[in-house]
Amino acid sequence: MALPPHISKIGLCTGQFYLAGAIYHVYKGSPNLAIICSSIYATTMAHWYNMKNTGIAKTVDIAVVVTSAMFVSFHESYKWVHFGGRKLWNSVLLMGTISYVTNKVVTTVPILPIETEKLQYATTFLHTFWLHIMTNATAAWCVWKETCVNL
Repeated sequence: MALPPHISKIGLCTGQFYLAGAIYHVYKGSPNLAIICSSIYATTMAHWYNMKNTGIAKTVDIAVVVTSAMFVSFHESYKWVHFGGRKLWNSVLLMGTISYVTNKVVTTVPILPIETEKLQYATTFLHTFWLHIMTNATAAWCVWKETCVNL
């Protein structure tokens, strides 16, 4: 089952935050985060362009996102511990994971007596908010705090 095009446009629009994140991290001198954002941007655009519940684009997108989240969690976020950035990052990832699982259940299993399209829209919005927007905003804030503010 594919999402209706007007709902999958949410993912295409919010996916642009990965491009903005890549540009920001190049500017701030964070090559690892720039590469991660660029990779996720490419796979997100491929996946959300023709959103389906299965397929190679989705599989590659999930693999890149999970690998990147783990890399940032274990390799990059240690630099953010002293100002609370690591806790913020982990909280955003937790909310993103919860919203992803909820979205997956809602878009694949018709279990609730609520109009399916409205529910898909709501859970897709939550998914893209936490995983497309907030992960980028959190990483950008942490890099800014790490590089520009005298602690």
